[in-house]
Amino acid sequence: MSRELQALAVLLLILAVGWLGYGLLFGDDGARLTVRTVSGDVRRVDGLGSSTQAVPGLALTAHDRIVAGASGSAELALGEDSRVRIDEKSSVQVLSADEKGVRLELEGGRVQATIRPGSGRLGISADGRSVSSEDADFTVVRGEDGTVGVVAERGGLDVEGMGDRSRLSAGERLVAAPDGGALVAPADEALLLAVDWPA
Repeated sequence: MSRELQALAVLLLILAVGWLGYGLLFGDDGARLTVRTVSGDVRRVDGLGSSTQAVPGLALTAHDRIVAGASGSAELALGEDSRVRIDEKSSVQVLSADEKGVRLELEGGRVQATIRPGSGRLGISADGRSVSSEDADFTVVRGEDGTVGVVAERGGLDVEGMGDRSRLSAGERLVAAPDGGALVAPADEALLLAVDWPA
C-alpha cells in the first residue's frame, strides 16, 4: 500500500472515531432513551460493533442496537410514561433520540409501544416504511421476508411508505408486503401471528 493510501486510511479512521466520540460526549440523546428492564439474553451493540449484555438503566444513543435472543426481551423507556417492549428474537437500532422524540429501525421481530403525551414522537421504521405517534399504543412486526405488520390498539398512527395509507386509526391493522402493496383490516384477530420470526 502506498504512503498516500496509508495516510488517507489513517485520516479516515481518525475522522470516524472523532465523529463517534463527539456524538457520545456532546449529543443530547443519551438520556432520552434508556433500558428499563431486561429478561434473558439481550445484547447492546454500539456503533463500533462492540457487544455487551444490556442492563437496566443503560442509556442508548444513535447507532446503538438492542438484540433480544430466543429467550430474551427488553423494555425501553422514553421518559416517565412511555415504553417500547422488544420481544424475543427481535432487533432494533436507534436512529435518533433527542428532544423531538425517538426513531427506531425494526430490523426483525416485534415491538410493542405505549406512547404518552410529553415524551415526544416515537417513530418505528422498517425497510423505508414507518409509523409514528405522540400518543398511542401499537405493535409493529417485521417478518423474515420483509413483510411489515402494524396494529393500532389505541390512538392514531401516521403511516409512510405503506400503500396509499397515511393514517391508521385505533382498532385497525395494516399488513404491507415487500413489494409495496398494503392491506388494512379490523384488528379483531390475533396480531399477525402468521408472520415468521426472524432467524
